[in-house]
Amino acid sequence: MVLYVLAAIVCVVTLYPMYYVLILSVSEPAAAATMQVYMAPKGFNLSSYSIIVKDPQLWRKALTVVNAHERRSQVHIKEMEAGLKLIAKGQLNMKEMITHVFSLHEIDRAYEAIRTKPQGFVKSVIKID
Repeated sequence: MVLYVLAAIVCVVTLYPMYYVLILSVSEPAAAATMQVYMAPKGFNLSSYSIIVKDPQLWRKALTVVNAHERRSQVHIKEMEAGLKLIAKGQLNMKEMITHVFSLHEIDRAYEAIRTKPQGFVKSVIKID
């Protein structure tokens, strides 16, 4: 009996990450970006798949996503530099992800938006004037 329980736990631990990637990929982008998807898709959206099918350049390029919980600052700096270079070259479009723009004197509102994730919020930018 114990072996069956252990086998079931191993199956869940092994299969859930694959299932999670699948449900994230078909969920509404805002729900996926704000980590509101857990056991079932939130909404239904196949736009990410249509982008992959329509853009042949995506078949030749790769993008490294750094885990937000990375603790090594040198990794953060290296990946931020790489991301900024992609943006500068026009190879990474941030316009669809940035839903809110704040000025420096609105920084309290910006952090509140990050914390509460209002309707339609994905990412924000703080402009320094």
